[in-house]
Amino acid sequence: MADASSIDLTKLNPELSFSQIMKRICYATGMNGAQIAAKCNLSKATMTRILRDKNYKGSSCKPSINVIAAICIGLKLGQEGFERLYRAAHPEIDVWKEALRSKKTVMETNEELEEKGLPLLTKEIE
Repeated sequence: MADASSIDLTKLNPELSFSQIMKRICYATGMNGAQIAAKCNLSKATMTRILRDKNYKGSSCKPSINVIAAICIGLKLGQEGFERLYRAAHPEIDVWKEALRSKKTVMETNEELEEKGLPLLTKEIE
């Protein structure tokens, strides 16, 4: 088994999903999902959902910040690895950052999120 800390996640295609990146980590390290789950103190079910990119409701898997942190700490992926995995799991963060930087309104931000097929900040109030 290779050491995951040697994997430079910042060089991966920015369009890769969280699941796709995790599959590449499995391949590069020679570890399977159960081994990664054990190393990161996660359940096998959680890792299976991540690798299949399906949550328990059948939607795309969006791991929490805690799960992402556990993976990065457990695999020694570093801060850059954490930021890359977080952005892959939650691409809306880039839209939020730009909205904060350019002082957009919530409605403007929601419009951009909707155009990109990302989760909205809020639901429309009637």
